[in-house]
Amino acid sequence: MDISKFFDTVDHKRLMECLKQRIVDPTLLQLISRFLKSGIMEEGVYFETDQGTPQGGVLSPVLANVYFHYALDKWFETEVLPQLTGFARLVRYADDFVVCFEKETEARAFGVALRRRMGEFGLTISEEKSKIIEFGRCVCTRAKRYGRKCETFDFLGFTHFCDKSRWGNFKLGRKTSRKKFRQKMAEMNIWLKRIRNRVELKVWWKVLGLKLLGHYRYYGMSGNFRLLKNFYHQVVRLTFKWVNRRSQRKSYNWAQFLRFILFNPLPKPEDIPLAIQPEPVEDVLLKSRMREIFTSGSVRGLISNLGAITPIRGALWALFDRVKKHYLISALSEISVVKSSKYYSSHPCGNVFRRHNRKSQ
Repeated sequence: MDISKFFDTVDHKRLMECLKQRIVDPTLLQLISRFLKSGIMEEGVYFETDQGTPQGGVLSPVLANVYFHYALDKWFETEVLPQLTGFARLVRYADDFVVCFEKETEARAFGVALRRRMGEFGLTISEEKSKIIEFGRCVCTRAKRYGRKCETFDFLGFTHFCDKSRWGNFKLGRKTSRKKFRQKMAEMNIWLKRIRNRVELKVWWKVLGLKLLGHYRYYGMSGNFRLLKNFYHQVVRLTFKWVNRRSQRKSYNWAQFLRFILFNPLPKPEDIPLAIQPEPVEDVLLKSRMREIFTSGSVRGLISNLGAITPIRGALWALFDRVKKHYLISALSEISVVKSSKYYSSHPCGNVFRRHNRKSQ
């Protein structure tokens, strides 16, 4: 989902009402009102603004998030969720958001209610960038069964698609969207064309490295390495092109340019650790608690002290018994194998000493 011309259509009166619910200081409210009505300058001509927030302004992202909090987030949490029978989740960043529903009927009903809600706040849904698709494990399995491709969607510069992990399980795949990739390459081409003769090569070469680092750190998600590598190679080709067009004389051939990069390397994707999808908070807490259990001296005492803090006390007891039995059985089997052999070796679970059988020599 996307809002059409969001920053240009924010209602000032509605926005001030939202701010007054959390801000009491009249001086601060007056300053924000002046910021909203400051107007814009286009080609030396001043235009007054009665709606919208100035794009590029310092407060615009903050005010937009406050406006959307009351227009969408709070409404979804208090009025939409209690009426649903299936799972639903809202993910939003500025004016771009994705809403996940378990049932298709509830998704279509939400689309109608959302357009009505946005109309109350003077906003309109962009029909070109908004659509309802089927997405998930079951949908992907059904599509492959009938020889169809799974649908994808773009969000925050990434194309989200159905993928498989190395063990064959379903996972959400992310890669750089084609639109953003072409946009970044066009911007890099324009920047290299403008900068090539403004300053010396050794000056803007460092800036080029920082631009590559910024791209890797945003798009460096697990599973997106191929497009990061492709971006690096395309930037190297563009750099070779514009370095050789600083004058009528060619500066480098490919062999010389690759040697120059060897001694003045640009950041590569493999040098940057890729970001991994964060685990849920519950899984992180469970793993940390399990780590404490198996590294502590008294396992039973630690599990007994968990009390009401962790609702998985019974599961931890069962897991502890299973691990204890597993190690006991493996220890007994190791001892029996060692005793039947000609060489005795020390074992952490048994008091077995290494002894050499002289009869075998």
